[in-house]
Amino acid sequence: MARKLFGTDGVRGIAGEFVSAEQQSGTPKLWINDPFSATRTVNIRGFGDFESRIDTIFVDLTYYDDVNDYKQTHSTALTKGTTFNDWDFSVISEKDGKLTYSANIRFKDGTVETIPPTVADSDTIMLGDVLLSRDVTVMADLIDFAAVKLVKVSLHYVDEANGLDQADDLVFKKAEPGPKNWAQSYKDKKKLGYQWSAQYFFADGKTAKTPLQDTVEETIVLPERPA
Repeated sequence: MARKLFGTDGVRGIAGEFVSAEQQSGTPKLWINDPFSATRTVNIRGFGDFESRIDTIFVDLTYYDDVNDYKQTHSTALTKGTTFNDWDFSVISEKDGKLTYSANIRFKDGTVETIPPTVADSDTIMLGDVLLSRDVTVMADLIDFAAVKLVKVSLHYVDEANGLDQADDLVFKKAEPGPKNWAQSYKDKKKLGYQWSAQYFFADGKTAKTPLQDTVEETIVLPERPA
């Protein structure tokens, strides 16, 4: 039968009753040892662009051994300077106990992505945000910069499901005729469509703008002038 071991929960500082698995002994004396039989280490790792995209990843972890009503909690914050954290704690049984975690990823633009309580399937927890990127090339080879002072190209990409909203401008002029690249960030390879338009500023003071266009192309060739 299982034996009950009485000890002290060092974290909460209260008396606790812990149940060990059935054991056998061939000696006439029975020694009851410290119920904490091992130390468990949980590795928390942050990944993604901490330079320009991710500000802080706030992580909360809970370990609960329902057999012994034994609980441990831990909180940490991952940043550019510290992208990892190791949590060591004592356990009564290496086989029992459930580890759960939740997190909030705060981005540099002020938005927050929440990760709800999740049961960990290993002692290494990876948290972060992966952005893919592709270069969209914009060419102004057809433009006569003797007649056009400059062209401003506006590009806009939105993926609401993944919290992406990217808008950038590229400027072309005689001294900088290009081609120029736009680094389009994305998460879903099936959602690459973006919008662009170009505003022309002519040497005679007039301006004109192309219609807003939807495309998935990796190369944009600007027309000589708006239609």
